[in-house]
Amino acid sequence: MVKNLLIVLTTTLLLILMIELFTGAYFFGKKIDCIYLKCNYKYSMRVDFIDNNSKKIYYSRDKFGFRGVRKNYQNIDFLVVGGSTTEEKFLDDNDTWTEKLEKKFIEDGNDIEIVNAGIDGQSTIGHIYNFKKWFPEVKNLKPKFIVFYIGINEYRSSKFNKYDNLNDNSLLGNLKFYLKRNNGLFLNLYRKINVNRANPNNKDIVYHNPDLERIYLSKEIQINNITEKKFKEWVDREFLNRLNLLINLTKEINAIPILVSQKSNRWFKKNEKIYEIENKNIFEDENFESYYIKEKKIDEVLKNFTKKNEVYFLSGFNEFDFKENFFYDLIHTNILGSEHISEILYPFVKKIYYENF
Repeated sequence: MVKNLLIVLTTTLLLILMIELFTGAYFFGKKIDCIYLKCNYKYSMRVDFIDNNSKKIYYSRDKFGFRGVRKNYQNIDFLVVGGSTTEEKFLDDNDTWTEKLEKKFIEDGNDIEIVNAGIDGQSTIGHIYNFKKWFPEVKNLKPKFIVFYIGINEYRSSKFNKYDNLNDNSLLGNLKFYLKRNNGLFLNLYRKINVNRANPNNKDIVYHNPDLERIYLSKEIQINNITEKKFKEWVDREFLNRLNLLINLTKEINAIPILVSQKSNRWFKKNEKIYEIENKNIFEDENFESYYIKEKKIDEVLKNFTKKNEVYFLSGFNEFDFKENFFYDLIHTNILGSEHISEILYPFVKKIYYENF
């Protein structure tokens, strides 16, 4: 009896595995990780923390995981790469800063296509992944420019590696990684059921925390020599190499790179004093004792790198004039904040576009 049961279970599992393999990307279909990239991902939900009113938002990504695609891939003007502050998963398709930036071009009589390739949590490690595992699989993808909106997800602890789709190299980790990448019948079905289960009757899906209590404390910025040394080592050993690789990969597809640094609402400056959000465990996430110092230093590295390599750069850290009501949490902008980002970026990218075309 037990032996027969084991035979039936083993046969069933093997059959499921065979169906999963032969209906996925390894034999047929797109050779990309559609779980990670959220191919054909669509949902609607009602949120009440994006502006003063409750609003139903619509979120969609196309068959290759891009958000806000109108034209054919060969006609994309700007492809925007970044993390959750680019993806903006709690904003309606029409309210993201990338879409607002596109509308400004169109309102000026220029039918410019700006496509959102933001992936929640991605750092420059994930951006490199995009060029190696995502973009080459999209036939005729030929953007004129690639905008990198970076900074906040850099120099974080290793627990954030999962957002860059890094494999943990264990037996179970390898199995999960390859099954996800294959995206066969059963996994695809599970993903769709899971989205509906997490969002019954268009209820809110909250992955970020819009109800954070914003307690800012005056912070005495003191230079920690050990932290400074570790940061410099990281910049010289890893970050500059990543930036160089991203620039080269961009040029290899005949696109022009544009770098934009970021700024959060985790700190503000008043009367030459720095006030930061209270966080006693900041080192667990940021590898730095100060949000302000980290964002400032990343901005300085980007500025020096782009100047040396003659790459277009806008210092969002210095140019964005964020107000507290521009955010629904400490990092992610609401409709007002995303409008502000588009307003600052528009004259900058418009000038670059006309310099080159």
